[in-house]
Amino acid sequence: MRFNKKKMLSGVLATGLALSCLTAPVSALNIQDQVEQIQQQENVMADFTDMTGHWAYDYVARMVQDGLFAGTSATTFSPNAKMSEVQFLTVVLRKAFPNELTQYNAQYTSSWFDGAYRLGLAKGIISQSVYGSGADMNARNITRERMTDIAIKGLEAMGEQTYSNAAGVSARVTDLNDCKGEMRDSMIKAYTMGIIAGTSDTTVSPKQTATRAQGATVLYRFAYPDERSIPDLNAPVEKPGSDLSQPITIYEGQTRTAGESRLAREGDIFVKADGTKVVLKKGPNGVLGEGQGVAPDLGFKATPNGGRGNEVINQERFSPGPVLGEYDTNSVGKPYNNDDYKVNPWTGEGHWGTEWQVILDANPFPAEYGSYNGQISSNGVWVWLADYNTWDLCCNWPDTSYFQ
Repeated sequence: MRFNKKKMLSGVLATGLALSCLTAPVSALNIQDQVEQIQQQENVMADFTDMTGHWAYDYVARMVQDGLFAGTSATTFSPNAKMSEVQFLTVVLRKAFPNELTQYNAQYTSSWFDGAYRLGLAKGIISQSVYGSGADMNARNITRERMTDIAIKGLEAMGEQTYSNAAGVSARVTDLNDCKGEMRDSMIKAYTMGIIAGTSDTTVSPKQTATRAQGATVLYRFAYPDERSIPDLNAPVEKPGSDLSQPITIYEGQTRTAGESRLAREGDIFVKADGTKVVLKKGPNGVLGEGQGVAPDLGFKATPNGGRGNEVINQERFSPGPVLGEYDTNSVGKPYNNDDYKVNPWTGEGHWGTEWQVILDANPFPAEYGSYNGQISSNGVWVWLADYNTWDLCCNWPDTSYFQ
């Protein structure tokens, strides 16, 4: 998970106090610039009630501040909504050719996207033979492969030198050939350059559609080269099921099965969809992953129990059966058997039901009433339900669409 703005601001201020003792005024100026930038981003995001605590907050904040992204209303960004192809193209053009986009939008007014579509064609970022008409692009939700194709061709249209390690990516990514022709070339470049990360250690899921929040991570790295996470394509690919007594690497969205893998424990590495790596640890209440914004056991597939196997999804009752003997209890010492695995959709944090109970006991719901539907408590544990005039656990809600 990327840095939290408020925590980052505190850290920057603390660093500024330390640097103020030095004689070089440039350091102090840099710290002041950082403080002002963070405060500006807090201001532009303040009205988006559905972005509080969201994992993509920092990606969205900078792009909104720079005028590249806008909300779906005055008070919502709708991070979990789908993003169309032409919406993604529009953000790319706002960064790459802002003045020309303004001119095209003024000239071509048959639809809101007509200017962007025509400029995309003129710059060679899209072609009618591949993407169809502007209406076609507006009707289709964008996939991961088309995000990378538009992003890479946008960079090339801007004059940036793109590059690829086809051999390194091909050796690592097993579903690369699901991309064809130019889409495959663009995916290889985007993976090599750190513009898109894998959905697991060996997959990129090119046909998977993206939400606005997920599109924001790719657009962020398109727009800000210094923020790209360049992969080490010479490093060996970790294979599941080798020595499960040692720390393992778990990828967001990865389906794991008992026997080949195991349930998460302290010291394992969790890789988020944007490539960020998190070393799992217990939080202040002894719960694994507490405060880290990750759901490491989401997607774990059990051995058959009572005649059927269970895949962990939000709030599904789950019985993993024997998993390497000593791993039958969760981080607070409770058995996994017939427990629920729940995820807080605002923070991305997931725990077993008995683990959430420990967090609940340590964080009782606020005494004051909420001021709007979907308000998140300061500790990120509770959400206000205006329809019921009460607080409820965030993890009881599989998504945030109820509040939009």
